[in-house]
Amino acid sequence: FGNVGLTYDGAEITASDLGLNAKRGETDASNEIAFSYTPILSDGSFDEKMDGLPSEAGTYRITASLPTTISGGTAYIHESASCDITISPKPVEVSVSGLSAVNKTYDGTTDVKVDTEVSTLTSLSGVLPQDNDSVKLTYDTVVGQFSDASAGENKPVQLTLEGAKLSNSNYTFSGTAQTDATATITPREVGLIWN
Repeated sequence: FGNVGLTYDGAEITASDLGLNAKRGETDASNEIAFSYTPILSDGSFDEKMDGLPSEAGTYRITASLPTTISGGTAYIHESASCDITISPKPVEVSVSGLSAVNKTYDGTTDVKVDTEVSTLTSLSGVLPQDNDSVKLTYDTVVGQFSDASAGENKPVQLTLEGAKLSNSNYTFSGTAQTDATATITPREVGLIWN
């Protein structure tokens, strides 16, 4: 019971997901188990106890109980066990298009301005159909970095969405939210003074 790796899939977890087995003597009693769960908050305290099994991403204390019964003259007493589990958020990929980096003159840095006036198209892949309306991406700004500071044409630029957040805690980024672009660093003109 427990020690399982679970990822949010939109469905309630099951006894078999938890690796739980229950028997009375030699008889399988898994279908008689009553479950309850308590969300474990980030500070380690417990939230309100609920019946059944969770379906949302989070950390929980699961209690499985097998009720008292008498079968064939043998009395089986109430038995329960608890374990803590985590349902991890489902990874989603973020793709952004319509962003472009602005060419610049060599200044010794890898910084690059991003043209944010161009309309951007952002899409998320990996979101379950039933959650399409509840998963939105927000971000503060877009920043860019050249791979190095030297002058050159069509140099790779890594564009990153700063402050990127998903509106639904059942999902997480499967990496950083970013897209790639190119821009040019033109050589810096210098004047020659003759003495």
